[in-house]
Amino acid sequence: MRLEAVGPGRYMLIDDRMLDWIAARIPQVGPGHDWHGRARAVGCVIDGRIVAGMACMNHDPAHAHVEIAFAADSPRWASRRMIARFMAWPLHQLGCRRVSAVVAADNRSVIRLLEGMGFRREGVLRRAFGATDALVLGLLAEEAAPWLAGAMAGLK
Repeated sequence: MRLEAVGPGRYMLIDDRMLDWIAARIPQVGPGHDWHGRARAVGCVIDGRIVAGMACMNHDPAHAHVEIAFAADSPRWASRRMIARFMAWPLHQLGCRRVSAVVAADNRSVIRLLEGMGFRREGVLRRAFGATDALVLGLLAEEAAPWLAGAMAGLK
């Protein structure tokens, strides 16, 4: 486990145990989900409590692609800098040129978050989650570069 301070009372948690926390908050995944060893996660800790997490799964280094999933207990985590720190992981550290997300079509808050980060709707997976459709959203590294650089300015 690694904990990095990112502001007063705010930390970024880098720990694979975050996967269980994330899975428990995504109805289409559920507690005890088997990530098949193909996922890693980061989280946001505010005032000693985990409030959000992002899983990176199905990383394909050959094609510089990864899929992400977000979960949160509170919108308090979603500062521009924290989002940038989360996204710097797949885009900079993993070297991905493309990041994808598959989201339940009725999950408006995550869709709004992703679109605010520059993700574009790319398709619909009909009845992907039982009776619920899923949206596929994608972000290319060059689309993220301007806002990511601005948000990360001055950070070490």
